Amino acid sequence: MHRVLRARVKYYDYTYEFGGELEGLEGEVDDQLALQFQLPATQRTPEANSTHPTLKLDVQGGDQGRADKFLSDKMKLNIANPATGEQKTIDFDDERRYRVFYEKRIAQEVPGDSLGDEFKGYIFRITGGNDKQGFPMKQGVLLPYRVRLLLSDGHSCYRPRRTGERKRKSVRGCIVGPDIAVLSLVIVKQGDAPLPGLTENVLPKRLGPKRATKIRKFFNLGKEDDVRKFVVRREVKSKKNPDAKPYTKAPKIQRLVTPLRLQRRRHLRAIKRRRIESAKEQKAEFDELVAKRVAEKKQKIAAKASQKNCLSGPLRPPPEHEAYCLSHLYSLYDHIQRQGSFSKDVYDEKRSMNNVTSEPQTRVARDQAIREAVERKDWYSLRELSNRPGGFQGTRSVAWPFLLHVASASRGSSEKKEKEENSRDGQSSSTRVPHRDERQVGLDTNRAFVHYPVESQQHKEKRKKQLTELILGVLERRPQLSYFQGYHDILSTLQLTLHPSLDKDTEAWQLLQECAIKITLHRARDAMGAGLEPLTGQLRILRRLIRLADPDLAMLIEEASPLPYWAISPLMTLYTHDLPTLTLAQRVMDWMLARPPNAVIYLVAAFVLQKKEEIQKLVEDGDDGMMHSFLSSLPDLEADELPEPVDAQENDQSSSTHAPFNSDLLTLNSDVPSDVDSSRDDLTSSLVSVQPPSYTEKASQLPASSLDELQDSPNQPTGLNPPAPPSPASSLSSLPPELPNIDHQSGPTVPLSQILQAADRLRTRYPISYEKLRLKETLGPHSMLRTWSEDPDEIIGDDEAEEYVLATDQIVYPDLDDDVFEPYPPPQPVKLSKTRTLLARLPKIDMMAYAAFGLVAVAVVANSPTAREHTKRLAEVGSGFML
Repeated sequence: MHRVLRARVKYYDYTYEFGGELEGLEGEVDDQLALQFQLPATQRTPEANSTHPTLKLDVQGGDQGRADKFLSDKMKLNIANPATGEQKTIDFDDERRYRVFYEKRIAQEVPGDSLGDEFKGYIFRITGGNDKQGFPMKQGVLLPYRVRLLLSDGHSCYRPRRTGERKRKSVRGCIVGPDIAVLSLVIVKQGDAPLPGLTENVLPKRLGPKRATKIRKFFNLGKEDDVRKFVVRREVKSKKNPDAKPYTKAPKIQRLVTPLRLQRRRHLRAIKRRRIESAKEQKAEFDELVAKRVAEKKQKIAAKASQKNCLSGPLRPPPEHEAYCLSHLYSLYDHIQRQGSFSKDVYDEKRSMNNVTSEPQTRVARDQAIREAVERKDWYSLRELSNRPGGFQGTRSVAWPFLLHVASASRGSSEKKEKEENSRDGQSSSTRVPHRDERQVGLDTNRAFVHYPVESQQHKEKRKKQLTELILGVLERRPQLSYFQGYHDILSTLQLTLHPSLDKDTEAWQLLQECAIKITLHRARDAMGAGLEPLTGQLRILRRLIRLADPDLAMLIEEASPLPYWAISPLMTLYTHDLPTLTLAQRVMDWMLARPPNAVIYLVAAFVLQKKEEIQKLVEDGDDGMMHSFLSSLPDLEADELPEPVDAQENDQSSSTHAPFNSDLLTLNSDVPSDVDSSRDDLTSSLVSVQPPSYTEKASQLPASSLDELQDSPNQPTGLNPPAPPSPASSLSSLPPELPNIDHQSGPTVPLSQILQAADRLRTRYPISYEKLRLKETLGPHSMLRTWSEDPDEIIGDDEAEEYVLATDQIVYPDLDDDVFEPYPPPQPVKLSKTRTLLARLPKIDMMAYAAFGLVAVAVVANSPTAREHTKRLAEVGSGFML
């Protein structure tokens, strides 16, 4: 009995079919099929819930002839051993043996235990390959299928024929899949058993690499190995004297770092350092000379101006009049401080300044509420206050240590810290061992404080030194942690908030160090390991969250990037690296510290949902290549302040300008002494405030299809408080200019509180314990998302948290059974009403009517039986076509 086998494998967008005939009895054929296509239980689920390629089999019986052989997919492994110079190609028919290479990329190392018993202990590195059509794999193309790329000189998989030539070529992505026919491997570590044809013989190599780095790469050497012992030598025999002793030749090693080279490098660096110091000294002398000459020139100009004023007569009031104006102005300020408003005999009713004292009262009330919540240890109240306009404002030095569980620990360990600092200071600089990441820390802190704060370069240099000391202190106290780029942005936000002074305050500095330790171990721990693999678990949870919130938007995003790698920066740095101002960074930090560490995932999703309309327009315009940069950018944000009081809103129009007060009372002589001038500036900045339009007058636009859909979730805020205007302007010259019109490409200005409240609505609807987010199947028990707690007694200790960094397999689980192949939710079918169905069939009814009229006319004209028979058949064919 013969059986015909038909199999179809669907992988991503490609479908592979193969087939053949099997001979034997019915029971034997079934056993062969079970052996050939035995799948695990997770792959035998229905197609709608399957997360793996679909395998469909169709077995037909009958005597249909015998096939030459059974056609099945194979993979060839081209294995090379650089140590011996041998190379061998091995064919594998069983897909289960080489399945371990699926979803791996070029340059990844894979253990070879699953290939067979003879490969146990071997570790291979993937170096390339090609698919069944012969297209080579290209490094850097993170796709499991072929794409067409525009290649030029310098790119792999392309050789230009002319200078400057570019050509679009088809290349295979670097992710291994079942369509790969040949896979190139290199033995990185040899196992216990030797492999015939790979480890038995050592093939002599006549010529070898000359460059030191290439020699290390060729022999898999480390930096501690001596390259000169591994250079390839060849034996040379003398042609003139055959009896002479043969000698060896070896190339001169290029770019070899020797002690002489290091001495020359130190000498050149010393020369360069001396030149820089000499240039600085000369620049200082030159600046001093220029300043001296400029001062002399100013004195000459002032002398000429005073002489000219004496000749033309006094144009300004005498000094006694100026003193009278100043005393009158100070008395007016005292009157405002006592009564809170201008009286009618001093100032006009239309220009009352009641709102001057209302705003500080609102801020004071907010600060008092935050302090009371910290004393009561009321996390719920702090969460509610953190997403409101203004955030924690001036009480961050009280709220942040409490939220980081530092309030009680800092007092108890103060003596211990002083002892550690004293012992650290007692060590000389020569005996101190530099940290392994100290150079990278110095490079990053040198680029810090670019946008804020706005101060002189000398002050910024002091802050950079403090930041470097803070980071190295954390890494030295916790040596298991590894530094990552962007970590300095987190600690710089803490530094500018908890220790804003340039001079080191002992108490504030100790509090800052403890907060840095806590935020590192309990909110940035997953990124402090040897690699960034733990962050992939958070990326997978973010992908599921976007799928749940908006499946259509998730489909558009995943077409450009299957895994949201564009979200790595905010997940690592808690948005401190991406926000342009310190106020925005502090507001976001207020919101995140009052919530568990998983809150940053919801904040990233809220920012993405806010961009839905722009993403759709980007796809419609065909700019899919800009998707990564667009998703990683932020909209124009405003750090909205506290809401205006009711009486201030009623008198908004009356208090919008103070020009008469400015012109009548503050026009003084410019030659006032310095102490009077400084007091006048302080008084001016405290008296006058220019009120810009409130946020309620602007159209704060958020996509209705994304963020407004979350408003029907339970336990969500009923509305948004109207945010207050920015801080008052201290200039008395003119009102601030109006905001320019913002086009569609730049996007509207969005208050930050709206994004934070939208993220809270996402947390309410889809909490981290939601079943479809699959937290426990993705992240292990050592992840910071599973070890954090509001109760300081339940959270793990600092020493235990430091040890958790080492066990990467307990932080994130591998992506073997993830939802990469999970289909999107099916679209809801649209049910048409009877009326719409009838309207849709009207064109067909009209065509049928025209055909019927034509047939009747033919029947009337034709009286013969033959014509009637043809007319009847034509009518049947036409009716069937119309229906």
